[in-house]
Amino acid sequence: MTISQDLYTSLDPEQLEFLTKLEEQIHQELKDLREFERMEICAGVALSPADSSRAMEPVIAGRTLNLSRGGCMVEVTTAPSVGDHYRVAIVGFRADPLFSFARCVRVVLKKDETFEAGFRFFSPIEIPVQNIDA
Repeated sequence: MTISQDLYTSLDPEQLEFLTKLEEQIHQELKDLREFERMEICAGVALSPADSSRAMEPVIAGRTLNLSRGGCMVEVTTAPSVGDHYRVAIVGFRADPLFSFARCVRVVLKKDETFEAGFRFFSPIEIPVQNIDA
């Protein structure tokens, strides 16, 4: 969010200073509002359609970019569908893989044939941090 040029010229210096400081704080305040802390964990991930009507669709494989108790961001070469539900399997732990059901909340094309997709888990997961393969 930035201040438009028209608004900029119509403000007195105090108002402009206030809005500029507010803009700088928004990013940190939004970050502070996160329900769960993100961890940068690179692990293998497999996304399978969660509904039985789509069970025959191929599994989407990729890697995690970050992981929290409430969701994850993944990098894949096939775009999942925003709004659809997936069974998420995260491997790369010394113990068993993590499994959860999640809803795809966003997909962004990052570069040729690479997508970044965000998922929100249906319920928070426990991340076995001590069992992460480095």
